Amino acid sequence: MNIAFVLGNSDYDTLTKLEACNNDVKAINEVLKATGKYGKIFVEQNKKSSELKKSLATTIESIKNSKISVDELIVYYTGHGCCKNDQFYFLPIDYDSKRHSTTSLSNDELDEMLKSLNPQLTVKFIDACESGQTYIKSSAESKDIFLNTSRR
Repeated sequence: MNIAFVLGNSDYDTLTKLEACNNDVKAINEVLKATGKYGKIFVEQNKKSSELKKSLATTIESIKNSKISVDELIVYYTGHGCCKNDQFYFLPIDYDSKRHSTTSLSNDELDEMLKSLNPQLTVKFIDACESGQTYIKSSAESKDIFLNTSRR
């Protein structure tokens, strides 16, 4: 089965509100539905950190307990994000820099949850500031990667 997680935050308590993210969640959800390819689409929007982590953990545990074989797993995120110590963090609506570790969701933390589903393919689309920083080391390396790939 193909599964999608559509995650979005726009109504932040202390960070700048991102009105367009509500529309992004709705649009991506509709696109995924229109493909007819996804047996389950889970939408999480404007959640506090503890709510988001609990909801993701509960949903993933439910999928594992149902013994569903996950072929493709798509994750779409729109909202604030940041990098610290070479790690990307998704920032829920209650993010507080003074309580960074408890009010954010690290990319590693999300990856560990997703890996537990043992999907054949996982694709993440991250629409947030600093989201590419940990994947693309430098603009020179990026250029080499794209030039070498396009010649094949």
